[in-house]
Amino acid sequence: FDIDLKDWKISVNQTTATLNNYTLPSLDYVILCSSTEINQFNSKKKTAPSRWPVITNSGASMVLTSPQGVVSDALQFDLTKWGDQSFKEDGGWSFEIIDQSNRSGSAENWSFTGNLHGGTPAEINSNSASNPDKKEPSIHYIKPIGGNSFKISFTEPVNIELLRTQG
Repeated sequence: FDIDLKDWKISVNQTTATLNNYTLPSLDYVILCSSTEINQFNSKKKTAPSRWPVITNSGASMVLTSPQGVVSDALQFDLTKWGDQSFKEDGGWSFEIIDQSNRSGSAENWSFTGNLHGGTPAEINSNSASNPDKKEPSIHYIKPIGGNSFKISFTEPVNIELLRTQG
């Protein structure tokens, strides 16, 4: 099914960009970039919010949320997690998810592009492969928040509906 990207949000640390009206066809790709860089890409499959968050090599917390506020994907980016990639420190290299069906948030499911041009804009990721999540989530911490309520943090995203039906 197609996805209307209008009002989806990309947050990087404390900066949030709201996507504009763009319909992403089923099983297709789109380039998301700053409005100042959009003309660098020779593709019709691109869109740019008016404000674009900066992702630095020093690290970033990145979250993609739907217009309803549901987290679709997230990543804690830290350059040290992916070994010696010093030749890519000056930027310009795409960071790609390996297995799009694996939403564990695990660093093992992300890598720098293998494409010698620095990325594969609006195409399948160069490192695309099967990389299933083999680790079960575990409880990271439990924090009382008042009365009989607790905040439970897991080591990776969990399907809350499964917890409700199997708990």
